[in-house]
Amino acid sequence: MPKPLATTLPNGVRVFAERIEHVRSVAVGLWCHTGSQNERPGEFGFAHLFEHMAFKGTPTRSAKDIVDSIEGRGGSLNALTDKEATCFYARVLPDDLSNAMEVLADMVFHANVDPADLELEQGVVVEEIRQARDEPSDHVHELHVERCWPDHPLGRPISGTEESVRQAERDSLLGFVRRRYTGPNLLLSVAGYCDPEQVFREAERLLGEASPNASEPKPGAPSYAPHRTLVEDDTEQVHFCIGGPGVSVYDDDLHAVGVFDAILGGGMSSRLFQEVREKRGLAYTIASYSATLSGGGLNVVYGDTSPEKWAEVQRVVLDVLRDLTTNGPTEDELERAKRQIHGHLVISLEGMNQRMSRIARNNLLFGRTIPIDETLEKVRAVSLEDVVRAGRRVFPMDRLSVTAIGPKLEA
Repeated sequence: MPKPLATTLPNGVRVFAERIEHVRSVAVGLWCHTGSQNERPGEFGFAHLFEHMAFKGTPTRSAKDIVDSIEGRGGSLNALTDKEATCFYARVLPDDLSNAMEVLADMVFHANVDPADLELEQGVVVEEIRQARDEPSDHVHELHVERCWPDHPLGRPISGTEESVRQAERDSLLGFVRRRYTGPNLLLSVAGYCDPEQVFREAERLLGEASPNASEPKPGAPSYAPHRTLVEDDTEQVHFCIGGPGVSVYDDDLHAVGVFDAILGGGMSSRLFQEVREKRGLAYTIASYSATLSGGGLNVVYGDTSPEKWAEVQRVVLDVLRDLTTNGPTEDELERAKRQIHGHLVISLEGMNQRMSRIARNNLLFGRTIPIDETLEKVRAVSLEDVVRAGRRVFPMDRLSVTAIGPKLEA
């Protein structure tokens, strides 16, 4: 695997460029190590709201100009905000890389945040919040996190609330951006058919205006609070999460938890899919995931079922968890899970957006680009004993949490 070249600008902005010879496109992302966890009281939802406002125009580009300058040249443009990071990214042809970098920098550093546009976009974000709330398959995850991590920034919804978004003002939003979008918090990641030296030259020209101010410390780790949260709603199905505390990205059990999760609910060969769907036909959707952040994590089983089958689904899920955390998986399950993780990682890196994102997140979280072989070696080293120990950590049977949305729910 090629290794990305790197440089750091005098103001602290880190720049990475990985040249891939066999592709004819390039992905570029301008990242800020800022998400919903970094918002102060009165700023809830600001990280996500600024992501929206950056697309509304700059002194030299209208909102349509921004989109046309990428999509009109055959590329794609998008952005994301999560609990720990915000990214503005594009996928373009190689000869449009300089243009894409210029557009992204213009959006981030020169966003107008016009009061009239802000009012319009506040309405858009409010509709986005309402849409997620109206989708129980989405809302149940947000509610589960909120109840597992109460009174902690990581437990808050990324989009904020209708009230917090409506109260945002131009000066306060720009104050948040000035405080968070500083050189040490910013990172440019490029992967694809590119010239790294060109990337470094353009980065110095475009990103040098960022303030060199040091970044603020992030919040401490959240404390996991077991709970049982049942929300009655007029839906056809019960949408549910059953889970426990997870691990952070820095935890020694990170890869063991990943293997456990693959065995438990990672695909159609997993324990949950076979027991809940294939053998009993209790649900259409049943799976699990491991949410790992720098401050902590959560492990969750999720799915949907009819109200009549909800009690039985809970019993079967708990039986699967109890058996797997008591007796452990078979050797065949262990090897299949490792191969599954290996395949997913390697195949994902055939996409330039995924390569760009991996470089960025590695360096935001670990301060280095972790070689793929290093990750795969740690996965291969996971033993049966490791899986059992990790499973008991993240799914303690006496501290599980349940969140469900649906009709006729019984406590």
